[in-house]
Amino acid sequence: MEKGDATFVTRTGQQFSGDLGQDIELEEWEGQVSQSTLLLQKKKEMKLVQQDLDRKKLEYNERMQKCFEKEKALMQRVWI
Repeated sequence: MEKGDATFVTRTGQQFSGDLGQDIELEEWEGQVSQSTLLLQKKKEMKLVQQDLDRKKLEYNERMQKCFEKEKALMQRVWI
């Protein structure tokens, strides 16, 4: 690999297209990926998963709030 190539290898067993358009079998690069690069990738993946989880929690809370409001409205109709 030449200095200045911008190839970023993250996982083994997958195909990756480098900037030069060549497909690289990632298993070939397994031993050449630095631990800090892998750690940064995992942190990025964790951040995306956490954002997804936070979004789903917000959606759930909004749905539950609507359910509680409907339940309250129904209870008021029953007691009238």
